[in-house]
Amino acid sequence: MRALVTGASGFLGSHLVSALCQNGWDVTAVLRAGSPRNERVHPAAQRALLAEGYENLTAIVQAARPAIVFHTAAQSQGQYGPADAQALLSSNVTFPTLLLAHLSEVGCNAFVNVGSSWQNAQGAEYSPFNLYAATKQAFEDVLVAYANCGLRATTIRLFDTYGPDDARAKIVDLIIHATLSGQALDMSPGQQILVLSHVSDVVRALLHAAQLTLQRAPSALVYSMPGESIVLRELAQRIGRICDRAPPIRWGARPYRTGEIMNPFVGTIPIPEFVCSTGLQEGLTAVIRRHLARRTSERP
Repeated sequence: MRALVTGASGFLGSHLVSALCQNGWDVTAVLRAGSPRNERVHPAAQRALLAEGYENLTAIVQAARPAIVFHTAAQSQGQYGPADAQALLSSNVTFPTLLLAHLSEVGCNAFVNVGSSWQNAQGAEYSPFNLYAATKQAFEDVLVAYANCGLRATTIRLFDTYGPDDARAKIVDLIIHATLSGQALDMSPGQQILVLSHVSDVVRALLHAAQLTLQRAPSALVYSMPGESIVLRELAQRIGRICDRAPPIRWGARPYRTGEIMNPFVGTIPIPEFVCSTGLQEGLTAVIRRHLARRTSERP
């Protein structure tokens, strides 16, 4: 099987590329030129550096000739200035839409897309938390248009992901770092509910979605990624128990964000015939061990 993966140097994308290569796929990893994270991409993957204005996208698709595309790339930011809006629209709507247009030229009609639970703020079927979430929804609407012309598309909406080698400033790693370093961490009151999925399970879900996509008629279906629900304060307590020390968190030092998602939306259909294999306790323990090993290796 030949696959094209966007966002291949990102947290999820790099794990996905590694899994595909280890399972014998012929993978083209689409990368931004100059990204310091490009070195994390599996060496067996073919690297395709995307030009700033997407001028070489035609050549990339024609060289890859994929049977299916995994679209994990995304621009995520909370600002609403003109430059921010332009970057979000370009990365999250324009780029993947142009990619779809080129895929039809090489006979590829299978597409697995990564969506966001932030498209469902305030418990509504559609209520974008911010402009990023709105652009993710906009591209899902584009997928519907292409499905009407023969595309088979599946979107997996993610909640919170975590796992080894995560360079993002995400909540799990922030709490672990604060706990191990003893550096105080200012946080909200901490009553929001999180749904956490280990990156290995997310990769398995995307591969499962690929099989479902390749086997069905043209359509654009949306599923939610399963995970383990936990209140933020309870997550910190669990991390503290694993580390055998209390997390130095100042609860309530920061207010909740405007429109804070306190209860994740549960109205999206779960991925058919899929269950997670990495429990939260197991996953957190492995990540903490990785942090401890890194701290040990960095000591003079």
